[in-house]
Amino acid sequence: MLGLVLPSGFPASVHPPYMAYAGWQFTGMAASAAAGVMSTQALLYAMGLGAGALPLAATLNWVIKDGLGQLGGVAFSSLVSTRFDANPKLWRVVAAVSLDASMVLELLSPLAPAYFLPIASVANIGKNVSFLAASASRAAIHNVLSLKGNLADVTAKSGAQTILACMAGTGAGVTLSASLGSEFHAIVPACLCLSVVHLGANHMSMRRLGIPTFDHQRLELVVNGMADGDRSRGMPSPQDIAAQEDVVAYAVREKIGLDLSPTVVVGSRLKEAVKGWGELEELCRVCEGLPFLLSVRGDLAHRTGEVHVLLLEGCGAREVLAGSYVALVAKRLLLERGLRRSRGRRRAGTLTRGGKEVAPTGDILPEVIEEALRQGAALLASPPAPPSPIVSSSPTDTQGGQEEVGEAPTLQEQGDAARHGRMIARELSARAERSGWNTSALFLEKAGAVRLRLVRLPENCGDSSPGGRNAAAAAAAGG
Repeated sequence: MLGLVLPSGFPASVHPPYMAYAGWQFTGMAASAAAGVMSTQALLYAMGLGAGALPLAATLNWVIKDGLGQLGGVAFSSLVSTRFDANPKLWRVVAAVSLDASMVLELLSPLAPAYFLPIASVANIGKNVSFLAASASRAAIHNVLSLKGNLADVTAKSGAQTILACMAGTGAGVTLSASLGSEFHAIVPACLCLSVVHLGANHMSMRRLGIPTFDHQRLELVVNGMADGDRSRGMPSPQDIAAQEDVVAYAVREKIGLDLSPTVVVGSRLKEAVKGWGELEELCRVCEGLPFLLSVRGDLAHRTGEVHVLLLEGCGAREVLAGSYVALVAKRLLLERGLRRSRGRRRAGTLTRGGKEVAPTGDILPEVIEEALRQGAALLASPPAPPSPIVSSSPTDTQGGQEEVGEAPTLQEQGDAARHGRMIARELSARAERSGWNTSALFLEKAGAVRLRLVRLPENCGDSSPGGRNAAAAAAAGG
């Protein structure tokens, strides 16, 4: 019997969290189906009152509200179609909240039967949004759970589980509705309790799910885990991060500006990250040899800071991951200095205030850039190192595949930033893949991220210093 609802070869064919995830999802869907019975009953009652018991009017209202709901769903899909893959857990939560909010609206419709059509239409839009958000995130979630290329089987069995849950929930809803009758004061508390069960079960199922792709929150949790945890355990896995991840709170903090930590933007434009030629020349000097420029800025007077990663032409996924990693290490250093986010700054997207572009604040902090590179390399060193170590890349220092860790000399004594950057790019991707992360699919760059081209101009073209010539070329190419 279990073979009808579980993937072939279970449990060897799926990841360990599958059973807990599926169990919570079944509970949530059953509760939602039961609540749906009562909300539909309320909607039909409101339609009968508002239509004056005329069948044609009632039918017309029902058709119109369905049509408006579908149009709303199409509009929602077009607005967020490119964001579903970045955070499927968030969109699954959005789907659950949207569905429950729609059922509450339907439940309240008998209070205003004259406004049946607008209330029912808005509720139906919410249901279509829920359906689209759940459908769009389903493939990414099932891909995480499948273990042996059996995505289709996992998806099919998930559909079977959904049908059984809806059947069980519908039966429970009909029984509950019959026992409660049509008394409004009895139906509302029961429906609200079922909605709470649905949301709680959905939340618990998401906490069991480890998404193996990096976005800002997951990468920051990994960096913090490596810096603050037991380094002998290696890099945290997606499953380790799943229990710490709070997609709703994180999204809300970012959306309404409650996150006061220094902003980190990957893929910034030149005018968002530097103030002029002198600063860009300084960045070119400090980050020489890296596939990105790291602009760490601080306004010590106002105690604010921000970090920008300027991606250079030819940056691939490995380089974007390395740049984002170093930027988050730099963010920790700014927090240690007591710096926070500037007013009007957001983690991703164009930095604006009042509809106008916000110029970079503060000054470049080259010492923080250098320390971020040193600490970033140290966190990836093996075995664990002292507080400020650096990895030696001398051929004579490696035995048995281990890199020797010694006292951290200055950046100049080591040569330049390129050594740290190469080590970070190489080791970070390797460690991440060994820990179960997918480093080929990243969701770290801001919308509209650009690549800059650094070209050395002829000696007779403006500033003769290498940094100045590179700065001029970068400005022309990157805006």
